[in-house]
Amino acid sequence: MLTVRDPSTSARRLGAEQLEPMLQQLLTGLFGALKSRGSEENAYVMRAIMRVTVVAAERMAPFANVCIDALNNILARVCANPTNPTFNHFLFETVASLVRYICAATPSAVDAFESMLFPPFQTVLQADIAEFTPYVFQV
Repeated sequence: MLTVRDPSTSARRLGAEQLEPMLQQLLTGLFGALKSRGSEENAYVMRAIMRVTVVAAERMAPFANVCIDALNNILARVCANPTNPTFNHFLFETVASLVRYICAATPSAVDAFESMLFPPFQTVLQADIAEFTPYVFQV
């Protein structure tokens, strides 16, 4: 539903305005699904999180800290054994979308993102995790 567009206007049928009132519940449910046994690396759930962040764009700002913390925890876990490339791709796309939209709307947020993302990214680079190094440099 987050990718469906109206053919006549090319506008999203479900946009940031409709998504904003339910963002907290939606993010809580999606991140909660990743904590369920057997779904820790569910690429579909991570893709849904990424789509929510893209559609909500700068309206994700109130939830950025919580999302980055959750994404950092997930990154720390998958660094130990990166087995699902699709999941990992959507993980980094989610981080990149948060940085892109929130920092564009609020340039002062750049410092906060740097302080939140530098430690896990430094871990990736120091551990020389080849699967994640290109993503770290892109973000």
